Order: sequence, then C-alpha cells, then structure tokens
Amino acid sequence: MIKKIHLLEKTICSILSFTLLAIAITGCGKKDTERKISDPLNPEVSTMLSDSETMSKDYIFKQTDYEGILNKDDDVEYLDYIEGKVRAVTLGKDAKYRYICVNNDGSDAQSFDLPIDGKEISDIIFASDKDGNLYAYYCTTESCLKKFDNTGNEVLSKIFDFAIYDMYCSEKSGLVLNTSRGIETFSDQADFTVLIKLEDAQQKLDSESFSLYKGAKDQFFIEGANSDDVPILAKVDLDNKTFGQTSKACTERHYSYQRGEGYDLYAEDYNGIYGYDYESDQMTKLLDFDDSCIDRLNFLGWVAINDKELFAATLDFNSNINFSALTKVDPEDVPDKTILTLGGAWFTADVTMAANIFNRTSDKYKIKVIDYSDSYPDGELDDIMQAFNQDILTGKAPDIFCFSYYFAPNIDNYANKGVLMDLSSAFDKGGALGDVEILPNIYEMMKTGDKVYSVYPSFMYNTLLMKESAAGGKTSLSLKEYDELNLKDSMDGNKFINTSIQTAGDKFIDWNNKKCNLKCPEFIEILEYAKKLESGKKKPAASDNEEGAVVDELPSVNSNGILCDQDLWGFNSFTDIEQNEIKDKVAIVGFPNNSGETTTMITPVNQLCVSASSKCPEGALEFVKSYCTNPSIIKNSVFPSDKALFESYMKKATEPATSEEDATVYTNFHEVKLDPLPADEAQKLYDSILSCKAIHRLDSKIDSFVTEETAALFEGQKSAEEVADVINNRIQTYLSEKSN
Repeated sequence: MIKKIHLLEKTICSILSFTLLAIAITGCGKKDTERKISDPLNPEVSTMLSDSETMSKDYIFKQTDYEGILNKDDDVEYLDYIEGKVRAVTLGKDAKYRYICVNNDGSDAQSFDLPIDGKEISDIIFASDKDGNLYAYYCTTESCLKKFDNTGNEVLSKIFDFAIYDMYCSEKSGLVLNTSRGIETFSDQADFTVLIKLEDAQQKLDSESFSLYKGAKDQFFIEGANSDDVPILAKVDLDNKTFGQTSKACTERHYSYQRGEGYDLYAEDYNGIYGYDYESDQMTKLLDFDDSCIDRLNFLGWVAINDKELFAATLDFNSNINFSALTKVDPEDVPDKTILTLGGAWFTADVTMAANIFNRTSDKYKIKVIDYSDSYPDGELDDIMQAFNQDILTGKAPDIFCFSYYFAPNIDNYANKGVLMDLSSAFDKGGALGDVEILPNIYEMMKTGDKVYSVYPSFMYNTLLMKESAAGGKTSLSLKEYDELNLKDSMDGNKFINTSIQTAGDKFIDWNNKKCNLKCPEFIEILEYAKKLESGKKKPAASDNEEGAVVDELPSVNSNGILCDQDLWGFNSFTDIEQNEIKDKVAIVGFPNNSGETTTMITPVNQLCVSASSKCPEGALEFVKSYCTNPSIIKNSVFPSDKALFESYMKKATEPATSEEDATVYTNFHEVKLDPLPADEAQKLYDSILSCKAIHRLDSKIDSFVTEETAALFEGQKSAEEVADVINNRIQTYLSEKSN
C-alpha cells in the first residue's frame, strides 16, 4: 500500500545555491572535508567524487512503461499487488476516484469509478483484500469508512470519531489499522478492536508517532523515531499484542516500506530500493535509481512483486503518468560506458531528467549526478561550498558544473582561475555544439568578454505586465507613472533598488569590463523613489530567502486589473495570463524606469559549464547538446534557449491543442478552456524576449552593500547622491577584487 502518491509539480527551479568566495580557490578553511557517502551498505566509500568513475552493474533494473492505462495527470492514491493482480486507485482532475485492477505485465486492465467526491475530501487511504473488495477511509466533516465490492457497489459505511493513518487487509485479522487510538483491527461484523493502545506503543518504543506497514506472509511492522530522530522499526505480534526487537539495520535513515515476496519488507530511500530480512536484521541493496536511469522524482510510487520484479507508477519524459514494470538486468548484459560526473546541489527534476534521458540513449557515456547536499541533510551552505571547492582543489572537479542563476557572477571567478573550459569554439560550425543555435541575445548574455563558459538550456522571462487597455500604448512605465498606479504598498525600497540594478543590464554594472556606474542621475532618481517607498512603512520581518525574493514580492493584480511581476515560464503561461487571469490582452511594459526603455530580464533555469580538466570533454559536450535541444527535457513549460526549439514552441502555442485536456487548466478542480494564442500576441512576446539584454544575476555581496548603505538614506541621514557615491565605490572595489 502507498500512503499517497501525488503527481510531482514539474516546476523547474535552480539547483545549486552556493557562491564562490575569493578564498575558495586558494584555501578552504579549517573544517574537515572528508565526507562519507550516506550509504549504510557501503560505509567505506569516501569523497563525493572519488569513486564516481566506476559504476556497479549489480543494481540495475530495466523500466518498461505501459501507456494508456492511466489518464494523464492522474494522482495515484493507492497501489498494491495482491493475488497476482495490481490494485490501484487514482484521482482525476475531475475529482473522481477510479479503482483499477491490472496484471503486472500491463494486460487485462479493468476499472470502475468510486462514488466518492474528491472535492469534499481532506484525506483518504485505501486497502484491498484478496477478493478485490476495496476499503476506503476518508475525512470530510467526520471520519468515514466505506467498503466496495469488486464491481464498485458500496456494501458497508461506518462513521466514527477517531483518525486512521494506515490501513491494510489481513487474511487472519481483517482490517489492521494504525489509528489515533493505537493499533487495532476491524471486522465487518465485530467492529473496531484496539489491540495495543497508542500510549503503550509510545512508551515501549520511545516514539510519539508511528507508521504501520504490512510485510510478506501477513507480518506487520511499526516504524517511528525517537526524540533524536533515530528511526525505529519493530515487528508487531498481533496475537500476543507485543513488539519484537527493534532493528539496527534500519536506524541509518528513514525509509519508506512496501511488501512483496522474497523479503520481509522492501525499503526505499533517495538512492534506491532494498530488501530487508527481519530475522537476520540485514538490508540488501537491489536497485540503484541512478544506475538504472530512473528519475527518482518521477518515481511516484511502487510495490514489490519479488526481488527481481517491481511495479510502479511513473511520470515519463513527456509528463504522462504510466504504470511501469521494473525487472532486474543480469550484470553480464550491462554494457560498459565512460562515466562522467555532473556536480551540484539540491537537484530538481530537470537535471536528473536530462541525465537519465542522455544515459538511456547514449551507447558511449553515462552521466553520474553528484548532489553535494546529500552529505549535508541540514543544507549547510558553507559546508557544501567547501566540499565542492575542496574537490576542485584536489583535482576531483566534476566534468560538468551546474550552477544556479543566483550566483552567476561567480562563474567569472571559476573562469579566471582556469577551472572552466571556453566553449566558444564548440559553437563554431563543425564544433561539438555547432548544430545548437542559441537565441542571439541569450548567446550574448552567456559570454564573459568574448568567451563562453556557461550555457543556459532554458530560461524564465521577468517583466511587468498590465492590461493593454490600461497601458494606453505605453511600452514602459516611468517612476511617476508607476507611482500613480498605487502599487507601491507591496514594494520594499531595497528590493526596488536591487531589481532596478538587475534589469538595467550593463548600464549600472558592467560585469564583463568590471565597471560600475551608479553615480548617474538615473540611479539617484531610483534611490529617491525607493526612499519614498520606505516612507512611513513598517519594516517587514526578515525572510530566510530574502536574497531570492527581489522580484517575487512585487504586486500581483490590483483593482484596475493591472498585473505586475510576472515570471513567464513559457508561451503557455502567457496564454494563461491573457485568457484566464487577466481575460484581456496585456502590454509588456518592463520594470519602471526613467530612461523610457522596456527593461526586462531573463533568469536562466540552470547554467552548465564544462570543467577544463574533464577527462572526456567530448562526452560532456554531447550531454550539453542533449540538454539544450531535447524537447523531452526542455518542455514547452519554459523558454528554450535553442532557437529552433523556441520557435517550435511558439508555433505550437498558436495552434489548436491536440486534445481537450491539453487546452485545459485547472484551479481547485475548476476547468478553464484556453484558446490558441493569437499569432500577433505570440510575435509580441517573441520580439520582447529577443530585445532583452539583462540577465538576472543576484549577488549577495551587492545586495548587502545596498541594504547597508540605504539605511542612512531612508532615515534622512544622507542624501541620495551621497549614498549613490558610497554604493558605487563599494561595488567597484568588489568588482576589481573579483577580477584579480
């Protein structure tokens, strides 16, 4: 049984939040950087990259997708394997639940709708017995347990006043439940029976809360954590109402568990799937996600059939949800490949997806993703920075770097130290990336001087939008015009300044030439307006992510239907804004300024760099090409930097959707049908994007300079001219130091 499997949001976001300080290449402080990969089965493995050149062939499973059984974008709420059949319940966008029974080879799929309204339910779990009867527990204004026979007819309904957290069918005990009262059973005839009170379990196992799992041969296990968050797993004896010995093998990390033949339990963590034997207290690794080219974020749920066969709900590279069989591959049948490493931290779907797509299609190379945050579960930024740079210092740099846009300026630092490869010649005709034509303005943004060290596979477009009827033909807003829109209450003075710097491109800060021009009249006007924004305003509480919120805190939609601060992820998002949010054509006016220009900027989703010391640069460049041009990676939910892909998505946005579902957006189960984007509107957006010259390059140092110096301005202690002069000098010194 799967507690709940929700379709993962495929929003692509930044993957590497660390910055290279001036000392990073010359020294790494006093902290110990010898790290252990967190694999309890291989505790002797040392640094993140030391063993990355080889790959075990022992943990590889082949994935076979069965298309057409599930509807696109269904949520899989329940998945189990009973009496040779896969049982599942899905929740559709129409808020209807569907019960599915199918063979594990994808054949003979049968289904029926359940008479449960998903709009009224806050939580739901299911359990199925060997005869195909289905139990459903859910909450509305009260707790309800229903039973349906194998044709969907309701045969039992019961209301009660406690909560159920886990529920399984047992041949011997009926329903076995983990509830707010403890561990109990339920029989259609005999009602609920508490076997072990919650307080007794809490005292015995030193844990406040528990999850209950069913294992092989009708065994039951309880899992919790003590006050130090050390996992606890113990067997439950329902007959004697006692617990067995707690596991030592399962204390290394929090696993999720499933049942299947061959092992007492099957366990999953971030790295793969394991078989667990309770008697010997041994955990045996069976499947490695990376080695099997399985995207863990698209692995929505699974159940074990045996140690060589699994059945899963997966999201494919085209965002379709499918049932999939996973079968063990004989190590002798696994081909040899050259291993390349991609290093970063906090990876999300697009990066691992790009690696998996490349690995499945390449006969010569395999990308191994190294997530440095794996060794630092608390996300300690300094430790991750130190670990990454220590590997560079010791000659263990990854073949491919993947940077977050937040620290784009630091690419220059790596380049200055000779860490990165100049990719300019690769884009020449006949070069490894010669077939990749990047949008011309994006290609210019990728440059550091006349060299290209980083590649942006995709980007967001940051601008302000307003109703075309309200804009009155304007293509930009002056500070006075913006002020008259009465949107300033959502603004923060420093955020206004920082965003003005960002959208100005090289007008205020010329990164390539390391020049600063913040003493000009235009920037002084920005400071004076920021002071006006701060006048009489209460200081907001500090945000943990204040650095990344420069644009995000601009207003949304005011009473006049003026939409501001719109991060456009793709042509589809523009269509949604016009037809769903604004219900009118919009004008792209850019960020307010007094230059009369439409000041917008692009935000790279990720930035790829190739190590100058890569052992196989040709393989790294093949991966970069795949990442930039493969529509299965760069979907139409973002803007591709590749010109051909960009224009194909633009054309697709102006054509009728291939299905009614593709033309529908949902908000709280409410459907909105979108028409194709008019060609002139698509061209307007195309032209605006290609005219953009500014890249979103947040830098914590510059942010801090602005914040520190504007305090005196906002308090009336210094003039805007004086503050502009100090900020200009501090940033100029900083740029000069970075170039050395």
